[in-house]
Amino acid sequence: MLKVIIVDDEVWAIEGLKQAINWEKYGCEIVGTFTSAAKALDFLKNSSVDLAFVDVSMPHIDGLTMIERLRQTNSDIHIVIVSGFMEFENARRSVALGVDDFFVKPVDPKSIEDVIMRISKKSSKKKPTDISELARLVKTMRNAKEEDIEVEYFFLKKGYSYFILLMLDPDRPVEKGFIEDTLGTGRETVKCIFLNKYPVLAVFTDIFLDHSSLIHALKLHYPDIQIGVSCIKNSIFDLSEAINECRLAFFSNFITGKNRPCEYKESSRKLFDGIVRRIHSLIKEKDFNKIDMLIEQLFVSDTAFSVDDIILLANCMLMAANINYLDYNFDYIPPADRISERFSNINALREHLHRCISRIAVNDDNISGQEPRKNLMPRLKEYVDEHFQEQISLTVMAEKFGVSEKNIGKLFKKYTGENYTAYVNQSRISMAVKMLSETELSIQEISEICGYCDYSYFARVFKKLTGVSATDIKRNKINKKSNDFNKGDK
Repeated sequence: MLKVIIVDDEVWAIEGLKQAINWEKYGCEIVGTFTSAAKALDFLKNSSVDLAFVDVSMPHIDGLTMIERLRQTNSDIHIVIVSGFMEFENARRSVALGVDDFFVKPVDPKSIEDVIMRISKKSSKKKPTDISELARLVKTMRNAKEEDIEVEYFFLKKGYSYFILLMLDPDRPVEKGFIEDTLGTGRETVKCIFLNKYPVLAVFTDIFLDHSSLIHALKLHYPDIQIGVSCIKNSIFDLSEAINECRLAFFSNFITGKNRPCEYKESSRKLFDGIVRRIHSLIKEKDFNKIDMLIEQLFVSDTAFSVDDIILLANCMLMAANINYLDYNFDYIPPADRISERFSNINALREHLHRCISRIAVNDDNISGQEPRKNLMPRLKEYVDEHFQEQISLTVMAEKFGVSEKNIGKLFKKYTGENYTAYVNQSRISMAVKMLSETELSIQEISEICGYCDYSYFARVFKKLTGVSATDIKRNKINKKSNDFNKGDK
C-alpha cells in the first residue's frame, strides 16, 4: 500500500483532495496532512512516505523549497504538485527536482487517479523503504547476482565491489555531499534508506575504502554528532551484518557517554559466553560480593562489549535473580534504541544493577559462604587502623575482602560515619602531628612513614585537617627549643 501525504496551506484544498479520490481502491493510505512545509518536513524526518501531493504557494517555506530540502535526504519519494497557478519557472524547477507530475487547481479527479496508478506501477518495483526489509529480501535471493541486486534495489547504474553503511542521527543531519567528497565517490553511489526512524547512508565504491581515514574525517567535520559506521563489506549478501554493525556503533554512545562518529568493533563471543555462565553460577551460589565486583568491572565506559552485549549481560543477571529468588521480579532492560528512555548512560545502568543485587543481599545473611555480613566491617576497620601507613586504597581493600570497591566505600561510611579516604587521612595526619612533636625526623620522612608518597599532597591534607602547615609546627618547635636553651644560659 502506498503511503501518501498532502501538503497545502488551505484546509479546504486538503479536504477536497481527500474526498475526491477513493484512495483505498488504488492501494493508498493517507498517513498525514499538513498546512505548512515545515510540519511536513519534520514528519518526514522519522517517517517513510511513498507519495506526496504538494502545493507550490505556501508561506514561510514554499512547496519547491520544501521539495529541494526533501531531495537532500530522500531521493525516492514520488511528488505531485497541485497548485493554484504554474509559472514557467516553477514548472522548470519542478522538472529539475524530479517531480512526477503537476496540476493546476481545480484538478480533475480522473487525472489524479491516472497519476496514482502510474506511480503505483513504479513503486511495485521500488526497493523496500526500510533497510531491514531490504536485508530480509536479499537473504531470500541467494541465487541472484550481487550486481543485479544493487542495480534493482539501490537503483545503481552498475554493481560495485564494496559498500559501507553509516547510521545517522535523524535530528542532526549529515550532508550526503560531504560523504561523497570525503570518500571520492560519485553522487550515484551514496544512497539513503531508513532503519525505522534512523537514516542510513549506503556508500558503494570500486575502491577499497580507508576506514580509519573516513572515521578521522567524520570526527573532524562532525565531532559531536552521533554516527555509526559499519565495517567495509565486499558482498551485498552481508547487508544484514553491516546493518547490525552500524547500529551497534551508533548506539555505543550509551557506553562512551559521547555523541561522536564511531566505528564498529567486534567483541569476543567466547569471553561473553564465559561471563554469562559465571553470572548464573555466582547468583545461584549467593556470592553477592563477587557479583558486585563483576558489575563494577563489566559496566564501565571502556568495556570490551557492545551495547547489545551489555544489555544481554544485564538481562542475564536480572533473569538469574528472578529465577533463583522468586520474591523478586526485576524489570528487564529495553533494547538499544529504547534504553535511553530508562538510563542516561552505562553508569546509570551499573547503579541500577548494584541496587538490584543489594536488595537481594540485604535479606541474605551469608557473603560467599563466609562470615555473616555484620562481622565484615569490624574486621575491615580493624585492618585499616593497623595498616593505615600502607598503601590501602579502596581498590586494594575491595580485593582483599572480596567486596566491590563501590560497596566497600558505602559500607565503611555507614559503619564509621566517615568517608573511607577521610578516615585514613585523619589517622595518618594524627600520627604525623605526634611525630612532628616527638621526633627530629624531617617533614619529608614523616610524610613517607605515614603513608604519603606525594609530599605536596601530604602538605595540602595536613593543612586542611589541622589548620596549620607542617612547616609551621616544625618551625615553632625549633623556636621553642631555642628559647628554652637561651633561658637556661641565663
